Amino acid sequence: MPFTSDNRKWSTWLQQFLIRWSLGVLAIGGLLRIIVYFQNRSLFLDEANLALNIIEKSWPAFFHNLDYQQYAPPLFLLLEKCSIQALGTHEMVFRFLPLAFSLIGLWLFYKLANHTLQIAYLRWIPVYLLALSPMMIQYASEIKQYSSDVFCTILLIYIGLCWPYSLLSPTKKIALGLLGILVIWFSMPSVFILFGLGCYYFYQAYLDKGYTALFKFSPIVASWVISFGVYYFSILSEDLLKSYLVDYHRPYFLPLLPINQEEWFSWFKVTSTLLRTSIGGTILAYFVGTLLFFAGIFSLFQKRKALLILLVFPILATLVASAFERYSLMPRLSLFLTPCILLILGVGVEKYWQITNKRWIKVLGMLCLILILSNWKGYQYFWKKFSWEDSREILAYTTKNAHSQDVIYLSHALIPAYRYYSEYHPDQAKFQFNQVYLAKWDDQASFWVSEQQNPAGLWLLFSHLINQSDQKEVGNQVEQLQADYTLEKHFSAVGAAAFYLKKKK
Repeated sequence: MPFTSDNRKWSTWLQQFLIRWSLGVLAIGGLLRIIVYFQNRSLFLDEANLALNIIEKSWPAFFHNLDYQQYAPPLFLLLEKCSIQALGTHEMVFRFLPLAFSLIGLWLFYKLANHTLQIAYLRWIPVYLLALSPMMIQYASEIKQYSSDVFCTILLIYIGLCWPYSLLSPTKKIALGLLGILVIWFSMPSVFILFGLGCYYFYQAYLDKGYTALFKFSPIVASWVISFGVYYFSILSEDLLKSYLVDYHRPYFLPLLPINQEEWFSWFKVTSTLLRTSIGGTILAYFVGTLLFFAGIFSLFQKRKALLILLVFPILATLVASAFERYSLMPRLSLFLTPCILLILGVGVEKYWQITNKRWIKVLGMLCLILILSNWKGYQYFWKKFSWEDSREILAYTTKNAHSQDVIYLSHALIPAYRYYSEYHPDQAKFQFNQVYLAKWDDQASFWVSEQQNPAGLWLLFSHLINQSDQKEVGNQVEQLQADYTLEKHFSAVGAAAFYLKKKK
């Protein structure tokens, strides 16, 4: 059916609305990050351990392996150290830098989408996926480096597009070299983005001036390689030799040459992680995301090979590193690739829109996308508090209710949070105990109580209860004591619990 004048007006209005909607999505995503930040949730296990490293270590010590089985890049730790020295050791001070990098990265990604996608009224789709990503919102207010990893990915791609090889002055080349040297020490996975960026410039240099230009640009790439080499052998190589770390990440390594059904299943499971963190984990999201991803690659290969190299080569380099067990594709560790994947998906949406002539097929495609986006539930944090484990609430409740003669048993997973809150938090007086036992990782509460000659009043505190099996195990430990004790109080929070038991007379 041909367009009438009214149809054209309606179509123009809708397109203008969607162009402006990109800014609306940007504002919503930023507001969600700020809301979750001001919820000021309790530090969970890994956050507390990293916070202890930041507080206790000196600046030079950040350029060596960390304590408490933690990893974070040195320059990220230095910035965190500066912030707590200036503003104190409150949780919100630690989390301010991840929030700032997430907000700046979100704005840069909006500009990147405008730079990359050619159909203005479709640009809101990748912006929506980044802005309302539950993982992006989570890590925007967590004392970890994952939001700064994403920021570095967006920054490097943005610089590559704004500074193509033909516009690289000597000053810009020096700046590019220095940026690459430093960013590796601020965000380790940025080395994969730098690989794509270097190949992108080599490709443009070869097209522009042939092999001579390659040699002229080589010193910049060589400086990046040397910087990563120093970083690798001074910090990373030691961790890669630790068998418990390798075993922990083994399920997230890509099988190098899958030869049987189990390895192929593992291969698909690991690679699907990249789509799941970018567009969602529903069957429809996997199906549509896969089609759009390869449509985007095909479109880039046809008309924009330099951009193809810039976006796809980092993904390929990461997959190769994972196949050689040098990089884990655990969702939070592969999150830095999300901007590359979303831009490719955006190009795929454009390709679908351009090659589809029938209106009903376009409408069907958009309905599928809207259904996928509606399941991207970052918006729920407008009314729902985000939390992993409320260790702070458990500690504060016990301090308020425990008697001076009560004995406190702290599970091993709760010790890092207890140390932070009782030793370094500005309100540390709210988290003090008289008689406290710090359990070892293999301790059982019932055995420990029998060794303590059955104290009259006993508190058992647990955290990191992230699944039902953990909660069941805690329940069993408490139940084993109820032959000699009466359960007087039970306080539960997200991922944590406190039990007060009183000796039977």
